[in-house]
Amino acid sequence: QITPDAMVYASVSRGFKSGGVNGGVVFDPAEVTTFTPETITSYEAGVKYQTPDHRLTLNVSGFYYDYKDLQVYSLLQPAGGGIPKQLLDNAATARVYGLEGSSALAITKNIRFRGSLGLLSAKFTDYRSESAANDYTGNTLARAPKLTASLGLDASTPISSNLALFGSFDASYRTKVFFYPNNDPRFEQPGYWMSNARIAIGSQTKTWQVALWGKNIFNKKYYRDIVDFTNYGFTEPAVGEPATYGVEATFHF
Repeated sequence: QITPDAMVYASVSRGFKSGGVNGGVVFDPAEVTTFTPETITSYEAGVKYQTPDHRLTLNVSGFYYDYKDLQVYSLLQPAGGGIPKQLLDNAATARVYGLEGSSALAITKNIRFRGSLGLLSAKFTDYRSESAANDYTGNTLARAPKLTASLGLDASTPISSNLALFGSFDASYRTKVFFYPNNDPRFEQPGYWMSNARIAIGSQTKTWQVALWGKNIFNKKYYRDIVDFTNYGFTEPAVGEPATYGVEATFHF
């Protein structure tokens, strides 16, 4: 706690995930392989700050993750055709590092702005998959966007002596991700924005509310996954949720 309004922190930790046996869909006993334990050494440091009037909050952190024998999932196409092979094996080394920041600003008593930004580098530094007979060294880890960002606004206004109107809007963005460690561009999700909104009426003390909410309100089409069935002449995308709306009521006792 360097001042009453600011603190710095740092941590170093180690962890592991146990190994096991590849238990996916297999059609050849030779495909039943084992994978070794995964270990990680994690380094993180950051600062947290809040102004004396509590109107502005700012958090910034940096991190570095050093992986040994990272467990990696792949879907491989047999050379002779047929059903893809599910494979879980180990990348000898991988490193992930980045910066994260978040802030919140109370513009007025009833209007609050918030935002966040994340920068990420996630690479295999040594991944020569024995089972897949491929070298993925230097490739980006699956589902690891280089940049993520979000913006949000919360507002409220009294409409009577007891009632208030509440509203919120947030938008988030992420750059492209690959779904497989081979970084095949056929199996990537390009960067996209996602927006959500909520409007509610309730007591000024927030003991109860009735709200209308919407997720993905601009109906952005995106993929959560793309399964590789190219040996059969097609791919199978898993489409993310479309625009979704609902009504909810909350009560606090």
